Amino acid sequence: MNDRIFIGSSSEGLEIANQVRDFLVQNSYDCSLWNDGGLSALNTRAWDSLLLASLEYDYGVMVMTKDDVTISRGKKSASVRDNILFEFGLFLGRLDYRKTFVLVEQGIKLPSDFNGVSLSFFDKSKPDSLTQSLQNILRHLKQESSVAGLHFVPSTILALSYYDNFLYPVCCCEGKINSIQYDEFEVYIIIPEMLQDDLKNYYYILLKEAQPCVIQAPHRQLKARFLYQKVAHIWDLPTQMSVLYKAFRLTHPSSYIGILEKEKAMLDKYKRNFVHALQILIESKIETKGKAFIIDEKDFLNRMSPAQKRKCSRQEY
Repeated sequence: MNDRIFIGSSSEGLEIANQVRDFLVQNSYDCSLWNDGGLSALNTRAWDSLLLASLEYDYGVMVMTKDDVTISRGKKSASVRDNILFEFGLFLGRLDYRKTFVLVEQGIKLPSDFNGVSLSFFDKSKPDSLTQSLQNILRHLKQESSVAGLHFVPSTILALSYYDNFLYPVCCCEGKINSIQYDEFEVYIIIPEMLQDDLKNYYYILLKEAQPCVIQAPHRQLKARFLYQKVAHIWDLPTQMSVLYKAFRLTHPSSYIGILEKEKAMLDKYKRNFVHALQILIESKIETKGKAFIIDEKDFLNRMSPAQKRKCSRQEY
């Protein structure tokens, strides 16, 4: 799952914005420009579309070009279009300063709030200037991929809770499953294709062919599903992820059956962040590194026989 980036600019700055998109796409990011057809639905205000975009995307990049002239204290200066400053503030508030970037044309007058802030500048008269600034943004994007922040919907906190209360204790069980000692075991965490409000029921259907098991973790017993395939395999699906769907529906109530593509994109973002945070936690401790593995639902189903797949299909569910 690639991270998604929203790119904002004025109409006059679209040429630069397109270059930004091409550069980031080449580096494996999914990017959308502000004027892409899918951003604004029919009969909706631009304000509503921007609010949804700030929830749907993982990062924002705002291109600030010399589009207007501002007279301040008797001095005339080139300035950025007001709506780009507004969009920057919106994404900054939603995503955090580590996930919102500005690309500023040299010579622009910026608000004094930017004083002391490290920004990426470019000079249209110097061909390599834009590339250097984009390399700087790319470096920060890669640094951000090594951490998991807290966001509007707390998928990072949910991942931490799942890791501390289930995954880490299971990996410390020393192979004692259903009162039988196994020399080797692995833990597989299945990530559902779609978030929904009742993952518990789907968990039982998806893992119907696996044997229920009790794992003797330190100080307590934990329940999961179990298969023996040369190595003992413990399977689990984080049913706590239903909370992400419920939180989403509380903040985005609907009067219809089904889910819109934009809503699915927002839920996918929360799921991506959960997986990202959980992977960082797995890699952070020797007890889980190399023993716990995250797989998505499609990969899990590919391991099953055709008859098992039919039993676990979402159509039947």
